[in-house]
Amino acid sequence: MTEKTDRRSLLQKRKEQIEKQLAAIDQREKGKARKEDTRLKVLIGAAYLNDTEKRPETRGGVIEVLKRGITSDRDREFLKSKGWL
Repeated sequence: MTEKTDRRSLLQKRKEQIEKQLAAIDQREKGKARKEDTRLKVLIGAAYLNDTEKRPETRGGVIEVLKRGITSDRDREFLKSKGWL
C-alpha cells in the first residue's frame, strides 16, 4: 500500500467510527424524547383523573375530549370498559 491509500483507509475508518457515534447520539436523543413524551402524557392523564375524582363536573369535559381525540376502535373499547365513553 502506498502512503495515500494508508491515509485514505485510516480516514475512512475514522469516518465510519464518527458516523456510528453520531447514530448512537441520535438514538439516545430520540429515546429521551420518547420518554419525555410518555412522561408528559402520564402526568397530564394523572392530573385529569385526579381532578375528575375531586370535581365531577370535569368528567364531562374529559369525556368530550376523549370522544374527539381517541379514534382507534381498540382504544375506544378499552375506555368504554373503564366507563369513560
